[in-house]
Amino acid sequence: MFLLILKSVALFPCIPRWLTRFSQNAQIQLHPEQAASFASLLFYGFMDGVIFDARKVAHLPADQMPALPDYDDASYLREKAFPVRCFG
Repeated sequence: MFLLILKSVALFPCIPRWLTRFSQNAQIQLHPEQAASFASLLFYGFMDGVIFDARKVAHLPADQMPALPDYDDASYLREKAFPVRCFG
């Protein structure tokens, strides 16, 4: 019984989170941070791919960077900051 409790407590931070989409546009590429586990967020493990690619070159091009998360998209931030639309 103790081993089962220990495993459940130790594995919980490693389970990926449920994806919560903030944007209604399904065409937007997902950011690794949105579904990363708690342990991955804590140690920035979701950025490992970018870091490994960046250490091989002097300058990492913008197209090799991950896309912005839905909650950092300009349209979502505008709707959140200005919920009432006065002019259509």
